[in-house]
Amino acid sequence: MSKSKGEFVTLRELIDEIGKDTVRFIFLSRSSDSMLNFDLDVARKKNLENPVYYIQYAYTRTRSIERKRLEKNINFDFENINFDFNSDERELLNKLIYVEEILYQTVNKLSPHLLTFHAYDIAKKFHSFYHDYPVLNLDDEKERNKRILLVKGVEITLSLLLNLIGVSTPEEM
Repeated sequence: MSKSKGEFVTLRELIDEIGKDTVRFIFLSRSSDSMLNFDLDVARKKNLENPVYYIQYAYTRTRSIERKRLEKNINFDFENINFDFNSDERELLNKLIYVEEILYQTVNKLSPHLLTFHAYDIAKKFHSFYHDYPVLNLDDEKERNKRILLVKGVEITLSLLLNLIGVSTPEEM
């Protein structure tokens, strides 16, 4: 797209080409006082290079873990949790806790891009956590409950952030 070359794309064409979730996310991911510039090729991709897909995939993973937990009849007992978090778990937990501050800043600074950045940060931490730490296949019930709790926290937080910016939360991808 180039204004000087007389090329432009309407918002409807952009939505038809890359989808409303991606368009909405891209428009909200920049501060209102900065220029909007994005890579249309990346926006078209249905893989982890696309930031919307990346965040939605993290959410979908949380839902998949929950479905598997229920299928395997693995109980979750909030009273039986090991609250001794390792550094990676603590970093993920801190991202979840910080969402309250992000919401406050978003409202007071009229800066919805903070929501998109934070959702991406949580997704990044969660993908790493998912790769490095088993959640359901643990013999230690307290450790398993702790990780299930973290996964549930990611699910709830990503759902909140995505819903606030009007991006869907797919059950499967």
